[in-house]
Amino acid sequence: MKTRIFNFLMTLVLCLGVFLPSYAVQPLKSSSFSDVGKDHWAYDYVEKANREGWVTGIGNGLFGVDNQVTFAEFTTMLMQAFYSDDLAQYTGPTSPWYARYCNTANELGLYWISYMTNLVDCQSDSAVKQPITRYEMAQMVYNVLDDYHIGIGAWWDYDFNDVIHRIPDWDSVPGQYQSALIRVNVTGVISGIDDQGTFGGTGYVTRGQAAVVLSNIHEIIPINRPLVPLPERDRPSILKNGKEATIEHVAQVLQEIRMRYPTGTVWSDPQYDPNTLYNPNPVSKTVNDRIMARNVDTKYGCGGFAAMVSDLIFSENMEMRYVTDIRKVRPGDIILKLGTHKIGQYSIGVQHVMVATGCAESYMNHSVLVTDEEGYVKSAEDPSVTNYGYIIPFADGNSNHQVSWDTYYYGYQDGRKVTSDKPTEICTEIGTSNEDRRPAQTLRIKIDNPDDVLADADGCFQDSLGTKYVIYTRYPD
Repeated sequence: MKTRIFNFLMTLVLCLGVFLPSYAVQPLKSSSFSDVGKDHWAYDYVEKANREGWVTGIGNGLFGVDNQVTFAEFTTMLMQAFYSDDLAQYTGPTSPWYARYCNTANELGLYWISYMTNLVDCQSDSAVKQPITRYEMAQMVYNVLDDYHIGIGAWWDYDFNDVIHRIPDWDSVPGQYQSALIRVNVTGVISGIDDQGTFGGTGYVTRGQAAVVLSNIHEIIPINRPLVPLPERDRPSILKNGKEATIEHVAQVLQEIRMRYPTGTVWSDPQYDPNTLYNPNPVSKTVNDRIMARNVDTKYGCGGFAAMVSDLIFSENMEMRYVTDIRKVRPGDIILKLGTHKIGQYSIGVQHVMVATGCAESYMNHSVLVTDEEGYVKSAEDPSVTNYGYIIPFADGNSNHQVSWDTYYYGYQDGRKVTSDKPTEICTEIGTSNEDRRPAQTLRIKIDNPDDVLADADGCFQDSLGTKYVIYTRYPD
């Protein structure tokens, strides 16, 4: 009997040994790099980045977790993590080692609004070996998310004030990086450098921090996910961000674009400024048919800015058509000022292209304060002052080779109109209230008769000075 019991117990022990969970007999995990122990804050992220093949060590068993990351290194990490198919198709120079990564990233637009913007030759050591700041990293990550259409739709539902209150140093964030910071914050890809959420954008990125960011991106973008176009919408009244085409929703998108390209952003033509920004996106068919057909450049200058803004707001299938009643001008509409304008040896019929940032407002049947070209006030009794017309706030590119958005004026000092987009400071300075502000950068279309609100047979509005305008809209009605 004792022998049988013993044999039974031995059999049971052997069976349990076979069926015990594998983790019970697994050795403890070890570190791949001697400078990133299991108790290091970046351990899990570094191990994942190394395991997935996104990042390797620097030799001698080290990861270099606290080393600064250069543009070349961070570009290589992003490309290996999320653009392996594009790398496989690359046929350009392969020397130096970073050429294939940087050239491919440049073609994909990942350097947009960064130190590397408009880089022509990615084989310049002085450029790609610069350490990358947290601002630059955020912008490159923003460009990746944009390329994968992550955050284009539902992310617009964020509470702007809530987001900026989570970033204590928001007031010091340069305008061109604000959109990127909002996107990476809302998606959770990049967090602050302390418990308060301070972003610290001028600080340099370390290899450990880069591993964290890559892992966070991977959580919302499946690795090697095929790039697909934005889904076609069943209804033409849906904006590119998925919302209904209302004035309020369009104004919200315009505010986002304004943060990314604030007043003063260099926007011109390469012949004037080789470092100018330009429209990086393929132009939609409707914009091409309406604007480019008038021999307007849809990449550089005011035409490029207007084309970019329109396509960032409206879906591809939202057609562009004439506005035939000036009272129906709305934010996002495109305004072409007609007239002979010479570019090089060519004469075109468009002098300037603008984007309406608000609705047309009448200034009928009351006095109008008018300023001359230098900003000095003309008398309201001046015979040249017309008391009928419409004003339209607008934004444009290539205004003195820069982006310019509608500002506001708050009063007058020494006969000169005071304008600013900082109401509190200016109102305090000149002794007016915030409620006194009025649009300053506006298109004023003067008319001889308050009933002259309809376009002519050619779709043109002609003001009392003889200037003609064509206005396009992509709203559904």
